[in-house]
Amino acid sequence: MTQSPGNGPSAEKRSDRYAKVAFLIVAVVVGIAIYFSVQSGDKILSGWPKDLDSRLADANQAGQRVLAFFVSNPANDDTVFVATKTLTKTKNKQAIEAGRFARVKVVINDLKDPTAQKYKITQLPTLLILHPDGHEIARAEGRIGEVPFMEFIQSAGKE
Repeated sequence: MTQSPGNGPSAEKRSDRYAKVAFLIVAVVVGIAIYFSVQSGDKILSGWPKDLDSRLADANQAGQRVLAFFVSNPANDDTVFVATKTLTKTKNKQAIEAGRFARVKVVINDLKDPTAQKYKITQLPTLLILHPDGHEIARAEGRIGEVPFMEFIQSAGKE
């Protein structure tokens, strides 16, 4: 029996090799996509300014309080939840606007960071409402839903 060219064991080996290479390429692309989605602490609420000191100075001039969202990098599940499920809800966004809060996102890579130490951040995410001079008015830590967030915002209005 003679085999026609391209149909023998070497063709099967080549086909297997192409399948393995294609699988490897797909695996690498998926791995890269997952890596960048996890490294999203800095991408969370991308429209929020990131310089706390600058926001405090601006808030002082405008007579506003500051809503500071301390997030982890990479973003953990609780950070993603608060950013995508709580802070983006229409009523919560309206409450932030109505309270005339200057918003700021503070990316913390390590709880030993000087800013984390200054504000006694022990868990991420943490939401703080700050007076323009930097002192804390209210605090919410961890995964916070819509109703507790509204209570948090309202508690700050009492000061």
